[in-house]
Amino acid sequence: MNESTAQRSSLRIARSPHDSVLAVLTLLLIIGFVTTSLASYFASRNAIRQSIIDTELPLTSDNAYSEIQRDLIQPIVISTMMAHDTFLRDWVLSGEGDVRQVTNYLHEIGRQYGTVTAFFISDRTHRYYQTNGVLKTVSTASAHDKWYFSMRTLAEPYTVEVDADEANRGELTVFINSRVFDYEGALIGVTGVGINVKSIRELIDTYKRRFDRNVYFVGEDGRIVLTGSAGGPLGEHAGDRLANNTEFGHLFAGRRHTLSDNFEYRANGSSHFANVRYIPELRWYLVVDKSESGPLAGVRQALYMNLLVCGLTIVVALFLMTLVLRRYRKQIRVAENERYGALSSLAHDIRSPHSSILALIDLQRGATKRLPEPEFFSRIESYTRRASELADDFVQLARAETQRYSLERTNIGDVLLEAMDEIAPRAQRKQIAVTFAASDDICFALADRTLLMRTLINLLDNAIKYSPAGSRVDCAVKRLGARVECAVRDYGYGIAPEAQLRLFQRFARFRVEGQPEEEGVGLGLVFVKTVVARHGGSVRVDSAPGRGTTMEIALPAA
Repeated sequence: MNESTAQRSSLRIARSPHDSVLAVLTLLLIIGFVTTSLASYFASRNAIRQSIIDTELPLTSDNAYSEIQRDLIQPIVISTMMAHDTFLRDWVLSGEGDVRQVTNYLHEIGRQYGTVTAFFISDRTHRYYQTNGVLKTVSTASAHDKWYFSMRTLAEPYTVEVDADEANRGELTVFINSRVFDYEGALIGVTGVGINVKSIRELIDTYKRRFDRNVYFVGEDGRIVLTGSAGGPLGEHAGDRLANNTEFGHLFAGRRHTLSDNFEYRANGSSHFANVRYIPELRWYLVVDKSESGPLAGVRQALYMNLLVCGLTIVVALFLMTLVLRRYRKQIRVAENERYGALSSLAHDIRSPHSSILALIDLQRGATKRLPEPEFFSRIESYTRRASELADDFVQLARAETQRYSLERTNIGDVLLEAMDEIAPRAQRKQIAVTFAASDDICFALADRTLLMRTLINLLDNAIKYSPAGSRVDCAVKRLGARVECAVRDYGYGIAPEAQLRLFQRFARFRVEGQPEEEGVGLGLVFVKTVVARHGGSVRVDSAPGRGTTMEIALPAA
């Protein structure tokens, strides 16, 4: 396997963990968003259910009961009062002679209390008296009159019936029927009043229209007595038995006069809540029914909207993460290429002195052209030092890029002086004078002293290396506001503008015309920029061919 193939393979291997991370992040986002949305939905759903059961239905039942008391309880009192009226008793016991007397009595009852009708049925003659006279004679043969004959054997003093009023064009009417007894306790007839169910139906329809609640009444026998215009929750009407409906008919099975209770049942694929209240005066059950689907429609819509927003958020997040990962992979490829190039250059540069050493050794072993021993060891030492310096540059750059810095308040002038002492022997070999100038203020900065020392040594070493013999290098430190500036200026060959663009790139080498070839890997200025950047500073270059170079670093003052 060649080197390029190995490189591509390593990139493919490196890509796989990123894809796994993306998949895990996607899964976590989906689980997190869906869990949050569902938790919010079920919390809202439970709150709505509790509100319906504990507040809405009981409150509607109370309001409806109050309306029923106003519309029905008073007629019961009137009917009971008529059954105990001595005038009615005396008129019957006197032989029912003057019909106008009883019709006037019934007319006044209707006028005074606002009832639709008032009536009396004599048990002796079976005549049906109402405000306009004798309506008919009740008969056991008539199905419409069975209620009267059934009352003769009932133990209850009165009954409430919903039936067509024959005296008012068959309009549906609620009749309150009370038995009338003589002074000896013998049954002498049935009297009562009738009220139109229109007002009650309007009340029921209002609850349905405004609050989406079904209100209806059920008798003790399990039959629906009264509903709104649309019927019961499943379309039932007066006279239908709830027991015929398997969905919720069982709610009234065996029920006996429980004051109030709540139930839940399912019908047509939706949950229903019912508040059942017994009205002892009417011997009816008041049922307030509400479907869960209506109130939950908004919550479900919010859930769907949340899931849609979550989905879009996940898509956008994945898109952005993909872009970031692509950029990261691209940086990895660039880093891999740089690493490969760095290793290749380092291997080549290190191999060169090693090859020279091996060549010298082979030459020294030969019988002819042997070098004098001092020169032989001097060359080996030179080649070995060069290889060591190359490896050291590479290690120092890696440390500058990755190692945690140990920052402390540091006098930058002192560090620069120490760096000047370090490179003094190199300057003396080329007879280059190194000067130092500092401002009156002591210049402090938070810095890693060791790495900053190495940085300044690199700048000074480059200045000496690329300056002609007998020239000068000027060093200066000063404080400008919140920054400390350190400058190293040489009067050497300078740097061309196009070369300055790649000055801080790895392994960048350049020279101007007339400049002697200098050995180097091209990592020194990369090290400088890395260290300064990690200190929060900046590097500035001012150079031109033939005018020398000024390298200036600026660090935050401490």
